[in-house]
Amino acid sequence: MAFDQANIARSLSRVDRPSWDAAVAALGSAPRVHVLGCGSASPPAFLLGYLLGMVRDDVATLAQNPGMLTDELRRVGDGDCFVALFIHRYSADTVRAFGWAKRRGATTIALTDNPASPLVGDADHALYLDTTGVSVLRSLTAFTSVVQALATAVAAAQGKQTRFALLVVEELLDEFGVYAGSRITPP
Repeated sequence: MAFDQANIARSLSRVDRPSWDAAVAALGSAPRVHVLGCGSASPPAFLLGYLLGMVRDDVATLAQNPGMLTDELRRVGDGDCFVALFIHRYSADTVRAFGWAKRRGATTIALTDNPASPLVGDADHALYLDTTGVSVLRSLTAFTSVVQALATAVAAAQGKQTRFALLVVEELLDEFGVYAGSRITPP
């Protein structure tokens, strides 16, 4: 846990504020947001897609299944936002998808572990996150923390739109009886 605390602190000290602000603006204003993270980056990528989808419309977390990624990439368009989470041993699919999104006119955001990451050259905005672990496993704590902070910043920037979106989500959860103790409303 001490390593994880240090990872978060080091990552926070490396965040370039103009890149952060531009990333938040792109995530909040793009017509569509596409999120990709392969391998060990997939859990924080899923979390980012889930959280952004709670506070804004048109967010897609891209599949990692062979053949499915190319089907989903065709939806990337000019003005969209494409976020890739990328940790060493870098996935070739992520590199190719990120370059594709850049060529299609999407704003590209890289959440990666260092400035030598293969995504940096195509990134409009890059955030560098520390992944130091105590053993052979890399730590995803800084990635998770930054993903949560990005989604929260987008929610704050969206203001009333976020409140409305969350009210609709709560209404649906209640109507469908998703959680224990919630009521189920007949159709």
